[in-house]
Amino acid sequence: MNLNLNESVKKIYLLLIISILTVIIFVLSFVCYTNSAAQNRRFLFLFETIGDVEGKSSSVVLETRYIRIQPDVESSVKLYIADLLLGPITERCRKLFPPKTDVSSCFIRDSSLYLDLSKDALYTDEQTMEIENGVYLLKKNIFANFPSITNVIVFIDGKIAFEELEQTA
Repeated sequence: MNLNLNESVKKIYLLLIISILTVIIFVLSFVCYTNSAAQNRRFLFLFETIGDVEGKSSSVVLETRYIRIQPDVESSVKLYIADLLLGPITERCRKLFPPKTDVSSCFIRDSSLYLDLSKDALYTDEQTMEIENGVYLLKKNIFANFPSITNVIVFIDGKIAFEELEQTA
């Protein structure tokens, strides 16, 4: 009888330890999840689709991505543009600019964003948008995600790309 009692106590202790470990793992998972979610912000990305072979016109596709929150707007914009230049996740969508396009400089002054892209932005192909359309969609992306920015001036290789598109309130 004493042997059966000892075995049942061992089973109860084992079940108690497993339950406590499960609760600890759940609490740690919840804490990690809430901390990581609080450090990320949802951003919208607009990309143009590749037109159908039947001659249908292209349309704009909306993607959402999460990017780590930065200490200031300028840092957030830089990180956002770097992600935007990587291109779409959605199939059959065009990149705004060719793959080797890089940001030469990017800064904000008086609610205007000044963005200088590398010379590689000039070399478009069938997988990328025309330069003027790419600049236009880049500006729409910035305005959609950063309401404090009211003007975007884009340069390519140090030369102004196209007329300014100002955000209307």
